[in-house]
Amino acid sequence: MKSLLLLLSLSVLLPTVKAQPQASSSTASESEPLYFIYHGNHRTLRLDSTQIAVSSREFEADTLPEGLARNGFTLRDVTARSLRGTRLLDTRKVLNAHATQSTPAAVHALIRALANSGDRSIEFVSPVFRDEAGDPMLITSRILIGFEEDIAPAEREYLRRAVTEGASLETAEFPQPHDFRWQINTRDGFAALARANALAETPGVKYAEPDMVVTGHTSLLPSDPSFSQSWGLKNSGQFGGLVGFDMGAISAWDATTGAPSVIVLVMDSGVQQDHPDINQIPGRDFTSDAPSNPTGGPIGVYDNHGTTVAGCVSARINNSLGTSGIAPGVKVASARCGTNYTSSGTFSAALSWFANALYWGESLGARVSNRHGSYRTYFIAPVRPKLFSVLGTEKQRPIRRFGWIRHGRYIGLGRDDWSAFGDCACNGQWCATGPSRYQPDPW
Repeated sequence: MKSLLLLLSLSVLLPTVKAQPQASSSTASESEPLYFIYHGNHRTLRLDSTQIAVSSREFEADTLPEGLARNGFTLRDVTARSLRGTRLLDTRKVLNAHATQSTPAAVHALIRALANSGDRSIEFVSPVFRDEAGDPMLITSRILIGFEEDIAPAEREYLRRAVTEGASLETAEFPQPHDFRWQINTRDGFAALARANALAETPGVKYAEPDMVVTGHTSLLPSDPSFSQSWGLKNSGQFGGLVGFDMGAISAWDATTGAPSVIVLVMDSGVQQDHPDINQIPGRDFTSDAPSNPTGGPIGVYDNHGTTVAGCVSARINNSLGTSGIAPGVKVASARCGTNYTSSGTFSAALSWFANALYWGESLGARVSNRHGSYRTYFIAPVRPKLFSVLGTEKQRPIRRFGWIRHGRYIGLGRDDWSAFGDCACNGQWCATGPSRYQPDPW
């Protein structure tokens, strides 16, 4: 019956991208949806009508695409770099020159003008949305889509071919039986978002989300150089704390220091591949920097967080260097999932990068995955890994926002606040690490 409903729905849902949001989700036309659908719920998107994001290879040569210049932009309108080849631009001067208010419809009209400018170097134009912290969220032309298990391959293909804009199926390096990536044939971010919403409300479709580029946050890094300061492993009261209030690492090491057959996937800014004090195997970069950084090491001066996290896991023991990780016998696999790291600890990441990293980890036989950071939005509903997840977040940053934990076991690591983990409908546990800890630095 569900398969029949999917086929019957095509004639109704596919000729239009209109879907019916909750009344509070949007006051704009459905041509400019201000929401996306996450686990069946409408999540409001807060539009920044003063900016747009443009993807063009011309930016890598520090030149302005011709289509932007023809529409009144200059290089001085570029306000920030997001991913490789993607820049945020201030729209106020251009909109004011046309006596146009910065409404969603006006922003969409500008996006259409750029997408249809005839400049083939302009690959995609996205509206800029802001998360709870005010950081940018960008739409891409990729849709992450999954189907109910009883939807036949022929029906999935029929739905894809019926997409009005045209949709191509991406070849997956780690194919999943019911989860796919569709590239929508549009350079208009609002159109891609509207298409994802329409697909998400199609019977038989389990989820459909735009592959958004979001902003993550890491914590400040300590740099103290001795095991005696690693109170989380052995607390002797060295910071005035309670003696013995630690992870019991010394007792655990009497049983095992970790098996070398166990691989821990560290999804972060990249782990220094030649670090002398970290037990690891070659990593991989899943960001837009991958062509020049295939092994997943750090690139920029601020890409130091992943090396520190890896040291917490598998810094070698009894080698007269630094301290020890909690499981010095296991091996870390670096999956670089963030780029454009800054001194303030923010970085950019596409949702599909995390999904690709998790599936790569499974292909390696990884048993555990680690992701530390905080995100002010909900994302990655489709990922269904079999790994045990260790997830770190900051105070008041709900761990339920890591979508993949809905499909497996996890443990949450926080500072001192239970509320961050209080309403996740998952099989998980919580552990507070405190505001300070000691880990290896980049070498």
